[in-house]
Amino acid sequence: MEMPMHIGKLKCLQTLTKFVISKRTGCSIRELGKLANLQGALSILDLENVESFNDAKGASLRNKTDLKVLELNWKEGSNTKISESQSNVINGLQPHRNLNSLTIMYYMGGRFPNWVGDHSFSKVTSIHLEKCQYCSSLPALGLLPSLQNLSIVGFDGIVNVGEEFYGSTGSSSIKPFGALKVLKFEQMLN
Repeated sequence: MEMPMHIGKLKCLQTLTKFVISKRTGCSIRELGKLANLQGALSILDLENVESFNDAKGASLRNKTDLKVLELNWKEGSNTKISESQSNVINGLQPHRNLNSLTIMYYMGGRFPNWVGDHSFSKVTSIHLEKCQYCSSLPALGLLPSLQNLSIVGFDGIVNVGEEFYGSTGSSSIKPFGALKVLKFEQMLN
């Protein structure tokens, strides 16, 4: 699937459920940055085609206050190397704090950015992380106050789940995973 070229010219567009990134002119992730009114759910596919933090930041996800559901998806089996660039790309894709649901699939970086478990994402109720096989640790998700559903699938690089997963509270009054109802670990080879 390919996106129409220069979709960013549709300045009033509110609903775009899927955006496929291409290296073709007029189909880069920066086109999303021009769509300030997006709301609801958005899946961003083929993120292996984004090469830098600045390109990712150009999507302006942090400014999309009405975006509630976000899926970040790298192509399964892509030849993307574990690299600093992938970590930089995901750092640049930080969404607005109004987000309710986050899915990250086939991310090829070695670790997640700090924003994934930042407690200021107080409205996040669901997180699904899948096939991020080169990640050697899980993000600190324990302090997300509204997190109810957490699914972690296919993390081949995880050997154990340690205290960092719960987050650093600095206070005994904060209970990690205080709202969690469903926790799934599946296809964990190690």
